[in-house]
Amino acid sequence: MKFPELNGLVPPVEAMINFQQTYEQLGGSTLKRKVSGAGLSLNNALNSKIKTTLRAEGYSVLGWSHLLLGTSYVLKCAKPQEVQSASNVITIPAARRTDTGYTPVGIAIVGSRRVFSPATLGSPNEYTVTTVAGATAYQVAYYPEITVVITEFKREGKFGWSLTAEEI
Repeated sequence: MKFPELNGLVPPVEAMINFQQTYEQLGGSTLKRKVSGAGLSLNNALNSKIKTTLRAEGYSVLGWSHLLLGTSYVLKCAKPQEVQSASNVITIPAARRTDTGYTPVGIAIVGSRRVFSPATLGSPNEYTVTTVAGATAYQVAYYPEITVVITEFKREGKFGWSLTAEEI
């Protein structure tokens, strides 16, 4: 099981039963029309930032209720994100976990199936996934490590909890 880490704090396994983490892209895009009718996409500068929610239940308290809303923390995520490309050379974000057990993983898409394939680090953020016969696309899965502000922390039931944070 992979665990999140917040400023070096790792939750006890007893507080991590049914752990889930979701990601949501902040910002957005609006389509405006010119007089000619042609579309013009206006992108919000927040498009590269993420909002994440972590939640779990267990039979022990998490111990993070002392954390302050609005304060920045370094969050090492426990759920991977993926970058997909038609090329086997893929650039991933620099903001990722580098601790043991969280190395980026290469994946080839063959038909509609994922096939794990070795990925080697080239330049600091560029991975080359070993080619696989019949692959139509490639992915690199990595674990984000981001600086966030906690926007919400809830205790749910006896030992359930959820934490929502936004990348700054």
